[in-house]
Amino acid sequence: MSSITLTDGSIDAHPTGLAPLATTGSILDFQLLGLRPDSSPDDVRRAHRELAQIWHPDRFADSADLRVRAEQRMKQINAAYARLSVKVPAHAIEVGAGAD
Repeated sequence: MSSITLTDGSIDAHPTGLAPLATTGSILDFQLLGLRPDSSPDDVRRAHRELAQIWHPDRFADSADLRVRAEQRMKQINAAYARLSVKVPAHAIEVGAGAD
């Protein structure tokens, strides 16, 4: 895993060096997961799983500062995943939609 030294001297252990994003709105959720807005549900699951493997706080047991950062990042990742993986209730689907 690569790390990036930030201008304030701290280390960002994220391999892509992405700065934390606000997680309001679906576009930002896709960005946080490193995806395009037209990504499939499988892409969303795959990205979540990969990011969880990278950012799991247990990987940072030796450094309290990095562990706190990882916990914050995982909260963002999990929240974005939860918003993007919301299922549409069956009763909300219009019967006969798309059938011609």
